[in-house]
Amino acid sequence: MRDSRAYLIQYNDYMNVFAASDFAKCKAFSTMLKGNAKDWYLSLPQGSIRSFSQLGQMFLGQFRAYRTIMSTVMGLMPVKQKEYLYERAHKFVEAEEIKRNERNKEHNHKMSHLGRLKELNQSARGGTSPKVKSLGILFAPSPMRHKPKRLDLRDRCVFHDDRGHKTEDYFSLKDAIE
Repeated sequence: MRDSRAYLIQYNDYMNVFAASDFAKCKAFSTMLKGNAKDWYLSLPQGSIRSFSQLGQMFLGQFRAYRTIMSTVMGLMPVKQKEYLYERAHKFVEAEEIKRNERNKEHNHKMSHLGRLKELNQSARGGTSPKVKSLGILFAPSPMRHKPKRLDLRDRCVFHDDRGHKTEDYFSLKDAIE
C-alpha cells in the first residue's frame, strides 16, 4: 500500500457504485488489503467497529505513515552544499561593493564639477578666474536679452559680468566647462 488515504477513498468510491451499506463496506474492506494492513484488520476485536467512517479513521490513524505528502516549492529545489551557498553569498557581497564603488565614483565626479563651479563663483568678487581665462575656451557672452522681472541684486554672475543671477545657475557655462 503506497497511500492509505488514496486507498480508502478509492475503496469507498468503488463500494458506493454498488450502493453498499456500512456493514457491507466493513466486511469487504479486508478483501483488498495485504501484508501488515490485512494483519491489522484481522487483529481488530469483533464488534469494535460501529461504522465504516470509524473503520476509515482507525485505518488512517494506524497507517498514517503510508500517505503521500504534498510537495512544496522547496521540495523541487535540490539541496545545496554549505560551500556553494557561501560562494554565492560572497559573489553577492562583491557585486554590492562594485555597485557602491561605481556610485561613489559618480558622486566624486559630480562633486569635482561642483568644486570647479564654486571656484568660478568665488572668483566672482575678483573678476574672472585666471585659470578660466588661460584656457581660452570661454568668451564673454552677449548680454542677456530677457532679464527676469525679479532680480536678486545680491547674486553675481562672473560669466556675464552682471548681477541678478549666480554663475552656477548658467547652464551653458556648465556645459562648456564639462
